[in-house]
Amino acid sequence: MGQDLAAIFNMFLDPAEAMKRVERKWIWVIPTVLISIAVMAMGLYVAPLTARVMQRNPPEGMTREALQQALPTIEMFARIGAFASPVIIIVMTLISAALLLGACQILGLSGKFKALFNMVSMASIIQLVKVLASVAVLYTKGSDIQTMQELQPALGLDIFLPEGSNKVLVAILNYFSVFQVWYIVVLAIAFAAYTKTTKANGFLATAPTWLLPLLFVIGGAFLRPS
Repeated sequence: MGQDLAAIFNMFLDPAEAMKRVERKWIWVIPTVLISIAVMAMGLYVAPLTARVMQRNPPEGMTREALQQALPTIEMFARIGAFASPVIIIVMTLISAALLLGACQILGLSGKFKALFNMVSMASIIQLVKVLASVAVLYTKGSDIQTMQELQPALGLDIFLPEGSNKVLVAILNYFSVFQVWYIVVLAIAFAAYTKTTKANGFLATAPTWLLPLLFVIGGAFLRPS
């Protein structure tokens, strides 16, 4: 257990070294539990903040009376989403591992699904830091939060854009936070070490695992009102 824990946290500094224990059967449990607890706690913390912000700024076309009636349902679904986060995290990890296995087959590399699943789970320790940073920002702002945008801490490159920038560009740059870039680099290095390929192939093979969620982010930006 101690060596597994050390390998997981070694993903921060030396992902290639951490891959020496990537075939351990249950090593995925530790990072999955940690990130699940953090995401669940954040969801439960943000739910009442969201309700309060919506009360102050009702969505366009909705009266305050209608919003007041809808708030209990909105909060309930927010809490359900928080408690469902462990399942969602595991499903997303399975999808990422499947994409990596497909990349191995395309590039002619040797890789096992179990090890790739463990690798993605171990790399999620980087995302844990992002969640903790987001909670810290929201907690610091506290009652000063006035808009829905403020419920999404500015941790991405969009902080350098002027106000009124294209919403799709804002969404793309918001996705690329320092933690997301760190995760991309860590996963690529870990993949290259595990499959004994070049780092260039590592970045190429792991690209679909972060491009897919980016596409959803871009789609959401198109649907968002201007």
